[in-house]
Amino acid sequence: MGVDHTTTARPPSEWTRVAAPDDVSETPLRALAGETPVIVLRHRGTVVALDARCPHRGGPMDEGEVRDDCITCPWHGSVFRVDNGALVQGPSTVNLPSYQCRVTTDAVEVRAR
Repeated sequence: MGVDHTTTARPPSEWTRVAAPDDVSETPLRALAGETPVIVLRHRGTVVALDARCPHRGGPMDEGEVRDDCITCPWHGSVFRVDNGALVQGPSTVNLPSYQCRVTTDAVEVRAR
C-alpha cells in the first residue's frame, strides 16, 4: 500500500495568489500556495487547483497527462478527475487533494476547501 504523500500539505486557509490568469492554460502549471505545491489549469473553461504531488508516491502531477477529464500521474499511472481530484484508478488509494480556486482581474488564487 502506498503512503499518502499529501498528508503533510498545509494549504492556506486564506486566498493565496499562485499565478497570473494569463499564465494558466490547459497544461498543468506548478506553483506554491504558501508552502503547499499545487497545480492550476483550465478545465472546461474553469480554473482548477489540485495538489502537485500524487498521494501514492509523490509523483509530479504537473508532468501528468490531462485527457478525458482526468490527470494521470507520470510515475505509476494513478488517475484522478481534474474537476475534484477524485481517484479513478490506482495504485493510489486516496483522492488527489483539490483546492478552492478563484480568478480575479490580476491573479489566480487558491485556498483549502
